[in-house]
Amino acid sequence: MKKKTISLKSIQTILFILITLSVKISAIDFNIKESDNILNNKTEYNTLAMYSQLGKNVALKGNVSQMSYFFESLKTTKSKQVRIAHFGDSIIWGDMITSQIRETLQSKYGGQGIGFLSAANDDVMVRSTLLHRFSDDWDWVSVFTKNSQHYPLSINGITSVPSANSWVSYEATNTHSSGKNFKEITIIYGNTNNNSKVNITAGSENASMSLSPGSDKVNIQKYKLNSEQSSVKLKFDNCAGSYIYGISLENGNGVYVDNFPMRGNSGISLKDIDDNVLRKISTEMDYKLLILNFGINVVEAGKTDFTGYEKRMIRVINDLKKSFPETSIIIVGAGDKAVKKGSKLVSDKIVPRVVAVQEKIANQTGVAFWNMYEAMGSEGSMNNWVDEGLAARDYIHFSVEGGKIIADYLLNAIMKENKN
Repeated sequence: MKKKTISLKSIQTILFILITLSVKISAIDFNIKESDNILNNKTEYNTLAMYSQLGKNVALKGNVSQMSYFFESLKTTKSKQVRIAHFGDSIIWGDMITSQIRETLQSKYGGQGIGFLSAANDDVMVRSTLLHRFSDDWDWVSVFTKNSQHYPLSINGITSVPSANSWVSYEATNTHSSGKNFKEITIIYGNTNNNSKVNITAGSENASMSLSPGSDKVNIQKYKLNSEQSSVKLKFDNCAGSYIYGISLENGNGVYVDNFPMRGNSGISLKDIDDNVLRKISTEMDYKLLILNFGINVVEAGKTDFTGYEKRMIRVINDLKKSFPETSIIIVGAGDKAVKKGSKLVSDKIVPRVVAVQEKIANQTGVAFWNMYEAMGSEGSMNNWVDEGLAARDYIHFSVEGGKIIADYLLNAIMKENKN
């Protein structure tokens, strides 16, 4: 199997994220009332908006009625698992924004655990919610790498292929209480051998789980541990050449919010995800809300014609609706971005044009739309977010605290439409 190497650009990106994670901000007064706060739940995660006077609550637009799929599912969280898929570009890389959505909803509706994870990927050094390690003998492909072997891509745009002695380990951190412990391990896989199995080590517990053989079939198996754990190591035995589509860490019924970042992507590459894998996962794992958090990679200097992007993204949304026929979908518009003009940093004039196209896509496909650009404060807002330590000095990405605030605004918009 071919080993993946980290490029200079990837190292630079990692260093940037680490700098972003180190940003510290001080609490200042805020102008949102407690009654406006997400779920009216008095936890520190639901009052993080108190860190800044920036931004504002912005309502969902478009076809809000199709949000009923998600809202109806929230009535069932005591008896089953309800999942949210948060797709996005580098704005959500490292569990940014997603982790706050997960924490807030799990505190209200139950569920514990970080949810869906890849066996091997490139965000291991930037994810603050999880310590993720894996052996160097994995082959993995994604929507942003070459896929010369034509491996079928999983729902998160990544598929990992083990060698004879491959292993992966996960250890939850203390950054969010909801993701700290888990008791159930779900493995999504295919193309396994007759004697494929996974050896599980979690605390003092050791177990083995046999994987069902099959070439094209997508299998989903669960293993329940005897007690709650915060870390686990999985060793894949006789699994060389298998497709490991994902591993999910869970604990009981409730809401699970899965982080699916696709760096440098416009959202169009969602078309590269294997249809059979997508439909099987959709059926078995009951995703009731898809959040599509793309847009900033569509912004190009001087570009004014987005017809091609619009047409291709409409096809992507319509295909997603076929794979997830009873699932709510929200398109999140691009946020503000600052560019240098002379000696000043000013808002990129292309951003609102892209946001308008994204809203048009939502309207034409019958899904909901949320304007993150407006929620940030529209033109000139990124400068202010950077000044307050809520965004990085690339003037594109949020800091951890900024991501939490954006998550709160988004959840406020979503839950305001819930009439149940």
